[in-house]
Amino acid sequence: MKSIFLIPKLHRRGLGALFLLLILLQLCLHFYSPTPSIPVADDKELALLETAYEKKLAAKKYKKFEVKPFNPNFISDYKAYQLKIPTAAFDRLQAYRKKGLYVNSAADFQKVTGVSNELLKKLSPLFVFPAWTKKKTQTAFRPTYHVKRAVDLNSATEAQLVDIPGVGVRRAQQILDQRKKLGGFCTVNQLKLLYGVDELMFEQLKLYLTITSKPKVNKLNINRASVKELSAFPYFNYALAREIVKIRSRKGTLIIEDLANVEGITQEKLTILVLYLEF
Repeated sequence: MKSIFLIPKLHRRGLGALFLLLILLQLCLHFYSPTPSIPVADDKELALLETAYEKKLAAKKYKKFEVKPFNPNFISDYKAYQLKIPTAAFDRLQAYRKKGLYVNSAADFQKVTGVSNELLKKLSPLFVFPAWTKKKTQTAFRPTYHVKRAVDLNSATEAQLVDIPGVGVRRAQQILDQRKKLGGFCTVNQLKLLYGVDELMFEQLKLYLTITSKPKVNKLNINRASVKELSAFPYFNYALAREIVKIRSRKGTLIIEDLANVEGITQEKLTILVLYLEF
């Protein structure tokens, strides 16, 4: 095999130039990649694509507000906002309710709030009023109604509770669930401890509810119950249960006065707790 040095000088230069050219081509291919040509859509295609995208985006963002039947006497400010009731109209309704008065028909609602006929036409089919407001002989709220028709809180059915002004199906079920957990109510004042029952609603409820006889309840022993058992008690939660057990482990035996020092237990709540606890 002949040595490369035997190749004529001119040929060697040609080969060198060829190698150099190949190296340069490799470098160009490595650092330069031509951008593929992208077909450009015409204006009609672009318009269709934009419309489809906007519809998809709108469908993702839009969440339909489902309006369910309600008693207009107990709507919140957020509910009023969702129903597009003007702020001034809602404020007039709130001021009317603070006087202890109630609207008992769509006409009453418009008279008190001053909403337009157009808005009333949309809202009135959703209004739900207690059954007694539909009777021709009962045209206004009468405070004496509860004297003749007071319902025993411990035997009232869902239908009887719903018939009370301001009580809907959810509120009635809440009362029944609490009654089942407690084994019965010992005082009407316990309704104050129900979630969502403010002072105004309680004053309304106590006109129609009474307790003819106190139930026999299985009292929870505060000095023997575990954290799990205390947490299951309707008037305690996990944090309260842990705090009670913590104090009990430190003191040995709890007395009623010890609960008065637990954060989250008010004096009013304490008077109800003693009806269901033993020490």
